[in-house]
Amino acid sequence: MGMFLDSLGLKEWESDPLAIYSLLLQAEQEEGADYLYKTCKMDNGLEFVGRLDKKGGAAAVIGVDAHMTGTCIWEGYPVMSLGNTAELPAFLCSSADGHGAFIVNMIHLGLYPGKITEKTLLKMQVCGFPRQMDIYKDRKDFEQRTRPPYPVDKTVYPYAYLRSLDTSAPSAVRKKYDEVKLFNSCCGVIGKVRDFTIGSSATVCHAAMMDTMFGSIELIYSDANITSGPQPGNYVSASVFVSADVLF
Repeated sequence: MGMFLDSLGLKEWESDPLAIYSLLLQAEQEEGADYLYKTCKMDNGLEFVGRLDKKGGAAAVIGVDAHMTGTCIWEGYPVMSLGNTAELPAFLCSSADGHGAFIVNMIHLGLYPGKITEKTLLKMQVCGFPRQMDIYKDRKDFEQRTRPPYPVDKTVYPYAYLRSLDTSAPSAVRKKYDEVKLFNSCCGVIGKVRDFTIGSSATVCHAAMMDTMFGSIELIYSDANITSGPQPGNYVSASVFVSADVLF
């Protein structure tokens, strides 16, 4: 939850959990295979999703996460589960064409009707929450200011996860990457950038569309965690937590 609050400029909500839990009181509730889900949907497409323990009632909130609905669709096969605990269930996926891999964090996985296997082609509506974002004027500027080898344009790559498995690396290095293994390394050109606010909050947030090898994705951030964000046409290299809602 802390990462989403940082991304959305709502850090003060950490000391006042009732501020976000109150949004869920009147929200639609659905029973999943794992949790009860309460989803608060806003006009700008932002969703707050609460996961509740089925046995604990309305007060047993396990976690509250955020997602931005939209038109960004990725497809992939869930090759490996990376955990299904109090945190969001995460999967390492291979792309539909088998030419790439990415990590997604499933926002409503327990509502999926049926069993998911490595042969299940998932169609997912995605958005991204960047942990860091390096911004360049364009691809040429990116190459002039960084060192080779350069990533292929539009690359999405589970770099941190793979580095955490590298047994030849020192344990301290593996531990560092393990802490952020659910983030993808992404690069691409920024298209449209739109601004939005959350309820009565004065905090302005942004959604920057980036083109990738798997399709477009909106990067969701606020001035609180990404200062001087990208403009249309800029080239971005970022570490991104991809939130996914399976379509069925």
